[in-house]
Amino acid sequence: MMERMLRIRDLVFTLLILTSGTAFGLDAPHTNYPGYDIQCGNCHWVSGASSAPWASIAFSPSSADDTINNRRCWVCHTGGTAPMAGTHSASSTSSTKWGPEGGWTTECVTCHNPHQQRQTRAWGAASHLVSGAGVTVGVHTSGTDTTEVTLGGPLTGNYYGYYLLPDRNYPFYYRIESDTTNTNILQVKGDVNRAYVKAGGYAIVYAKNVNEQISYRNPGNVTVGGQVKLFSPSGSNGPGDSGSKATSVCYVCHTKESHWSATGDTAHNDRGGCTECHSHPLGFKATCGKCHGGPPVVDAAAAPNGLAWTTVTGSVTAGAHNTHVNIKTIGCSACHNNSVAGGPTHNDGSVTMGFYNLGSDTQGGSYDGQSSANYDVTATTPATTVSKTGTKTCSNVYCHGASMEPNGGSDTTPVWDNP
Repeated sequence: MMERMLRIRDLVFTLLILTSGTAFGLDAPHTNYPGYDIQCGNCHWVSGASSAPWASIAFSPSSADDTINNRRCWVCHTGGTAPMAGTHSASSTSSTKWGPEGGWTTECVTCHNPHQQRQTRAWGAASHLVSGAGVTVGVHTSGTDTTEVTLGGPLTGNYYGYYLLPDRNYPFYYRIESDTTNTNILQVKGDVNRAYVKAGGYAIVYAKNVNEQISYRNPGNVTVGGQVKLFSPSGSNGPGDSGSKATSVCYVCHTKESHWSATGDTAHNDRGGCTECHSHPLGFKATCGKCHGGPPVVDAAAAPNGLAWTTVTGSVTAGAHNTHVNIKTIGCSACHNNSVAGGPTHNDGSVTMGFYNLGSDTQGGSYDGQSSANYDVTATTPATTVSKTGTKTCSNVYCHGASMEPNGGSDTTPVWDNP
């Protein structure tokens, strides 16, 4: 009876979505238009399906987080077909602030709307990071499933991974798949629907499917939250915008933050942004932060906000940290497995290596480090190996195409500090 009720509920919910607007009523990335191809049955138990799509999901960090709503997300968001982020809960952070009962949890949908880009739909032009006159839509390339779009003038920043609205009057979002620095030619995911590209002008938005209203019941059984404006990964209207606490995605719930104030807690992270230390991939558990830079993106001369431990690492440049973490949004633990945020090999005078990026089938790999540095290797299956001849080269790493057939990727042995 319970299974039947769940199926009926999901079917009614799906029908309401499909009949509430056009056939393109869902925004990227969870949409069925070409290039994205997400169907109702990816998340909902639809008519004709023998079982719910989430029924066989094995990934579960804790019983408290193992809810149907979270399982819907884990159908895809396990790090393989879609990015994985930890649930913000006691299992990923701590239960020490939650009273005698201990555990607590949120669901992915507490903050994220899987159907629409609510930030831009709710706040409109205020959420546009860049906007301009009309665009020219080029040819769709089926091999890469991308479409070339030409803007009226070059962009100065890199908006890789952000979303382009080719026409601001129509909510059609396309993920930007190329580096946009100093160019007006973009590659976007999918086949652009040209019928909805008219004279409204384009916009680029952060687009993380974040709700415009977030609320949560805290340990004191009090509902906290409010309007949220998340238009950027940092700074004004970023996740820890201390200048706009009333609408900050962090501060609307964390109303009694202990380590930030207008004058700064100089003993702990003086006026920094929340996500400098609290990483979403780890459920906002405290991570590397300002001890090493979050991540290290400047040279040794800028310590302690850069490469603070140069006497241990021997490094004088930050290498590819910015590309990996800020552009590709890869967490520290992908290369430094079981070391970040107080792991057993953290802060022991060594650099911890352990490639553990996208799940059990993408572990292992090798790194050839510097002869002057000490290295720890954390357990992965297969094992990560480290040598010290000084080439600073990664090899046999999944992300760089080591497992592609028949000839591997285009750069299977990248040098860490050679762009």
